Amino acid sequence: MRYLIITFLIACIGELQAQKQPVAYVDPMIGSHDSRWIMFPGPTRPFGMVKLSPDNQELAWKAGYEYEINNIAGFSHIHSWTMAGLLTMPTNGELKIKPGSEKNPDLGYRSRFNHQDEIAEAGYYSVFLDDYKIKAEMTTTKRASFQRYTFPRNDSSSVLIDLQIPSEYGSELFYTEIKKVSNTEIEGMSYQQSLRKANYNEYIVHFVMRFDKPFTSFNGWVKEEIVRNVDRVSSGFGHKDVGAFVTFPTQEGEKIMVQAGISLVSIEQARLNLETEMNPFNWNFDAVVEDAKKEWNDLLSTIEVEDSREELKIKFYTNLYRAYAGRTTWSDVNGKYIDMYEKEQQLADPSIPLYGSDGFWISIWNLNQLWSLATPQIANNWVST
Repeated sequence: MRYLIITFLIACIGELQAQKQPVAYVDPMIGSHDSRWIMFPGPTRPFGMVKLSPDNQELAWKAGYEYEINNIAGFSHIHSWTMAGLLTMPTNGELKIKPGSEKNPDLGYRSRFNHQDEIAEAGYYSVFLDDYKIKAEMTTTKRASFQRYTFPRNDSSSVLIDLQIPSEYGSELFYTEIKKVSNTEIEGMSYQQSLRKANYNEYIVHFVMRFDKPFTSFNGWVKEEIVRNVDRVSSGFGHKDVGAFVTFPTQEGEKIMVQAGISLVSIEQARLNLETEMNPFNWNFDAVVEDAKKEWNDLLSTIEVEDSREELKIKFYTNLYRAYAGRTTWSDVNGKYIDMYEKEQQLADPSIPLYGSDGFWISIWNLNQLWSLATPQIANNWVST
């Protein structure tokens, strides 16, 4: 009888392993130590425009997320080759408009966290911010983000939006503007330039951000000056630190959801990306997570691995995930994009997107062979780009 039970249990375990989908083997925390800007633990889609991820390093080579730093400065939307932008951070209590430092987070709006309270999966990331007692969860579509914050009881809960943020190459802001559209929506743009080692790459990040709960005030800062209850925050044509923050009174355990669409073309295009990709989900956060996991699983399933060693499957599917997570779609849902001369263009077929981020840098890289064999349509899209 004992032999039969053991045999049955072994069979059940084998069946469970056989049912495990490729997406379940992806561990985005692998590669989060001493890694590059495009190796991030937060969620994205294959070749996603939005790569929403926690940042905790200051301006430096290989900036972004470092596993050994136990605090987080915020969650930024762009982690692409030489490009960064649009950081959000939920807070409460005393207002701070600087991020603080890695070694002294109390100098700014950073928060400490514990890796035991952190989850990173393909299409989903969450962390508990100890200093604010806020749980932050996030997922994405290709061109839009979806965040869900669970707040404690507080009369001054806020969501910060910072446009001047550290990145791998650094950047300066030429012109910025953030405007209140309504008490549930803001919009803005940041005309910025990556610095010398990125060959002075210029681009404009346009965004539209909306909240599922009306905020009680729209506020902001330019350099050291804080302004409250305004409709617009702008640096003008000045190289200054600029940000905004909206405030809410929150009850214990209250969830506030935030969605943002981005575009390099215009604010109208950012709104189109947001509405086209997020409206079908009707503020259902879990449905977007499920959709993201399905898209990743469909892609990862193009290569089937048969091996009893779970650790090898984790390595394989995580690396396969990385091959599609680090590159970027830069055309909008309707095919509009910005060319190398900063001119607006229109793709003849929006379903064949414009890609970016070191696609064919050094032809000996095996990414080109991988894309051609596993996902030939993506290789064709590179050729079209």
